[in-house]
Amino acid sequence: MKAGKLPVPEAIKGQDWDAVIAKAEEHLKDEKGVKRKLPSLRQIAEKCGLEKDYLGYYSFFSEATHAGHIELETYLQLTE
Repeated sequence: MKAGKLPVPEAIKGQDWDAVIAKAEEHLKDEKGVKRKLPSLRQIAEKCGLEKDYLGYYSFFSEATHAGHIELETYLQLTE
């Protein structure tokens, strides 16, 4: 948007994009100036009371979905 290569809604045209970006980047560091890290999905699930779902459905399907070819041999038996 800053470079003008993406369409921008009328309501936000003509903004000082450098100021908008700087304001957004303020949230990337904590009060000590240390870069913030997103919590893990497990931490989010625990905080939301969804640990059972995380350890059950999510873990099982995530592992199967994101498996590489080596891991797939665990799930599949290939024949001629």
